[in-house]
Amino acid sequence: MDDMLNRPVILVVDDEPQNISILGEVLRTDYIVRAATSGQKALEMVMSSDKPPDLILLDVMMPGMDGYSVCGMLKADERFCGIPVIFVTAKSSEADEVKGFEYGAVDYVTKPFSPVVVRARVRTHIELKKYRDSREVDFLLSQIKPHFFYNVLNTIVSLCYTDSRKAGKLLTEFSNYLRRSFDVQGNQLFISLENEMQLVRSYVAIEQARFGERLKVTYHIDKNLLLYRIPPLVILPLVENAVIHGLMKREEGGHIVVTVRQKERKLIIEVADNGIGISADQLAELLSNKQESGGVGLRNVNRRLGKYYGEELSIVSEGQGTVASLRIPTSCLQVFKRV
Repeated sequence: MDDMLNRPVILVVDDEPQNISILGEVLRTDYIVRAATSGQKALEMVMSSDKPPDLILLDVMMPGMDGYSVCGMLKADERFCGIPVIFVTAKSSEADEVKGFEYGAVDYVTKPFSPVVVRARVRTHIELKKYRDSREVDFLLSQIKPHFFYNVLNTIVSLCYTDSRKAGKLLTEFSNYLRRSFDVQGNQLFISLENEMQLVRSYVAIEQARFGERLKVTYHIDKNLLLYRIPPLVILPLVENAVIHGLMKREEGGHIVVTVRQKERKLIIEVADNGIGISADQLAELLSNKQESGGVGLRNVNRRLGKYYGEELSIVSEGQGTVASLRIPTSCLQVFKRV
C-alpha cells in the first residue's frame, strides 16, 4: 500500500475511452493512472486534486477544448506549469510537433503508439522532473545549513561555563531547528505552515540567546491556518532579514511582529519590525540576482511565490521599520491531512 501511494501520478486525457484503457494498461504497473475524457475535466482534476499529476498524457484533438488549449492554460498557471505534458495524437507532421512544443509540451507520441515507447518517454520525463525538483530542494538545504551554525555553537560553548541550564535549552532549540531544516529533504517542495513556524520559533529562540533583550518577537498566529501547505523557507528568510538587517544593526535592537491570518480568501503572512528600515537601493539589491551569503535570500522567496502562486513578495519600508508580507490566494493552497 505504501509503495502504491508513493508512485508517480499520470493523468491520461482523451475523449476516446478505448485509448484511456490502453494507456492505463501500459502504465498501471509502475504508476497511479487517472483519467479525464475532456480538456475541461482535466483542468478541474488538476486544480482540485490534493496531489496534482506528475505527468500528463494529453490528446490533441478533443471536442470543446483541445489539447493545445489545455496545455496552454496549465503552462500559464504558476502552480502547474512544471507538470510535464506529452501530447498523444494521430497528427504527426513536423508542423504539428512544433506547435505542440510551442504550447509547452515536453514530448510528442503519435498514434498508433508503441507501449515500449510510451513507457520509455514517460519514465524519462518523470525522472527529469524528479531531478529538477531535487535540485531546488538541494539548493535550499545548501543555504540553510551553514549560515549561522558557528555562531550558535560558540554561544552554546560560552553558556556551558556560565549558565548550563540555558545552554541545555539552547541545544534543544538548535536540535529542533536542525530537524525542521532537514525535514525539507525527500524532495518536499511543500511543507505545512505549522512546520515552517516551528522552524521560525527555534531560529528566534537561538538568536534571542545570542542577543538577549535586544531582540523581542511577538506572534499573532491563527492556528486554524497551520495545516496549509506552503513552500519551505519562505517565512524564515523574512524573519532572518528583519533580525540581521533591521534590528541588530541598532545598538538597542528592536521588536518583530509575525502575523498569520486569513482575509478576503487570502492567506496573509506579515513580518514587521521597527528596525532601521531598507532604502530603495538596498531593497533592489536584496531582490537582485546576487545571492546573499548564508541564507536563502529574498529573491529566491520572491521567485518561488511567483512560480507557485503568481504573487510577489511585498516589502514596504518608510523611514524606520519594515513590513514584509506574503498574500497567497487560499484557492491555490492545499491542506495537510493529519495522520
